[in-house]
Amino acid sequence: MVTFSSVYTSNGIVTLLNQPRSAIIHSLFLPHQYSPHKMVTLKATHMVRPAETTPDEIMYLNAGDQTHDIYHTPTIYFYKHSPALEAKDAISRLKDSLSKVLVPFYPLAGRLTWAAEGGSRVELHCNGKGVQIIEAESDAAVEDFALASVFVPPFLDRKVLETDKPLTSTFDPAVLRPFPTLIGHVEEIQKKKPLTATTLNLNKSQINKLREKANLDYPGGRGYSRFEAVAAHIWRCTSKARGHVAEQQTTLHFVADFRNKMKPPLPRNYFGNALIRVDATDNSGNLLSNSIGMAARKIREAVEKVTDDSVRDYLDFVKGLPDVGRFRSLDNNGRRKGGFFGNPNLAIISWTKLSLYGADFGWGKEIHMGPGMQSSDGKTYIIPSHDGDESSIL
Repeated sequence: MVTFSSVYTSNGIVTLLNQPRSAIIHSLFLPHQYSPHKMVTLKATHMVRPAETTPDEIMYLNAGDQTHDIYHTPTIYFYKHSPALEAKDAISRLKDSLSKVLVPFYPLAGRLTWAAEGGSRVELHCNGKGVQIIEAESDAAVEDFALASVFVPPFLDRKVLETDKPLTSTFDPAVLRPFPTLIGHVEEIQKKKPLTATTLNLNKSQINKLREKANLDYPGGRGYSRFEAVAAHIWRCTSKARGHVAEQQTTLHFVADFRNKMKPPLPRNYFGNALIRVDATDNSGNLLSNSIGMAARKIREAVEKVTDDSVRDYLDFVKGLPDVGRFRSLDNNGRRKGGFFGNPNLAIISWTKLSLYGADFGWGKEIHMGPGMQSSDGKTYIIPSHDGDESSIL
């Protein structure tokens, strides 16, 4: 179920999308040194349904949908105080606008259920049950919390990825092998270590210097992208900071958007999962003894393997599996399981091409937006600057 939470603070508002209710109530976003009176207090909950009648149907979910975790990505937005927050009908207006949005985006008001075919597969029952709004308040200030103009209707048909086009190759499941483990250490112990999240800033000049440095190894060719250069730099720095032995295998995991890789390309407004797992692997000795350009080349080689044929091979392979649950990082009850990114590996999620800013829920422009929670060791987000100056937040 989609959730929308608003926490009123002493000088603004914090809005959270798809954050677990327990995390909101127990104030996981507030540093532990704050006294209990600054905890978040639940005021009310509201269920918002579509403003008009929407289709009551079971929406088909293709193989690409089935392999992803069955939860929505949590995000958090910070807003300064504005006169709109003093209005008595602020929540009423929010509920009204949300109900109207849920008409074209009616799948978000539905519920996931287990598919009759089994194998950990799910189906989406578009039943209009609605989105939950959680209203809360806190004595804390916004600073105490850890840190689209033209409407295009969504393209909802997931079957667009399935064609009668004959496959030209067979998918090699070896590429889905588990991530390398840390030499000389027990993985279960690594998983229990406490996590610490931090934020780093890379300005436009620093990013350009990384690209120039990477491109020294690729003269005359297509220059490395911002993502390839920044990801290569993070990969090398992480391996050095972790103090790996030279022979330590390390994998950089990320996802590639295959919308434009398909023939024909998927509709630009395709409202479904169009991402595929991509891995670049090397040993720490090679990463650190060679240049950033060599690491960037590893990343590009992984991306270039994503083609129309390779995507269709993968989806066909997944569709034929008896159980798809092993592909999810959480088990069917929402608990973390199995392989984790962690030391010695890294997962980098780029949000640089997403429309992240400008979410005005009635109280003006946000002053910060980012992931709602960080629960995996070795996971990094690359987020564009709020100021639009081509810098990035890591």
